Amino acid sequence: MDQDVGRRVETLTSGPINWDTFTHLMDRHRVPGLVYRGMGNVADNGIPQHVHQSLKERFEKITRKALALAAELVRLRKLSARDGLPPLPLRSGN
Repeated sequence: MDQDVGRRVETLTSGPINWDTFTHLMDRHRVPGLVYRGMGNVADNGIPQHVHQSLKERFEKITRKALALAAELVRLRKLSARDGLPPLPLRSGN
């Protein structure tokens, strides 16, 4: 993240923030990983420790799920190749 973005995040988090609403909106828009990575790179970013921990837990959960889905896709790809079926991976809307 460049320094201008970092300064902007620090400025935005220095004011009053309803962290419950923030995390609700973050979950609703399905961007906790982006938020965690973005805010985690800003030193002394003003995020309360419990919010930072919650972001970290969400990020780790998403990462584990993505890895499990990738492994399943590889497994299915190998099965389809073995049986001579062309692969057709589709992305779920979930």
